[in-house]
Amino acid sequence: MAGVPTSAGDVHADDLGVLLMHEHVFIRTKPLHWGWPGFGGWDEETEVAAARERLGLLKRQASTRSST
Repeated sequence: MAGVPTSAGDVHADDLGVLLMHEHVFIRTKPLHWGWPGFGGWDEETEVAAARERLGLLKRQASTRSST
C-alpha cells in the first residue's frame, strides 16, 4: 500500500489511524489577493455569512443524497 505524505514524513496508510476531514473555507494571502483581478477587499461579515449559506446548502444536499 502507498505511503501518505505528512509533516512527519511518509506514513503507511494502514498506520494513519482515525483521520478527521476538514476544509479550508477561506484562503487569505497577500499574493493571492494581488494576483486576483478585481479583488475588492475583505468584508468578514459578508464573507462569513455567504460561506455559512453555501456550506449549509452542501450539508442539506449531502444529507438528502445519503438518505436515498
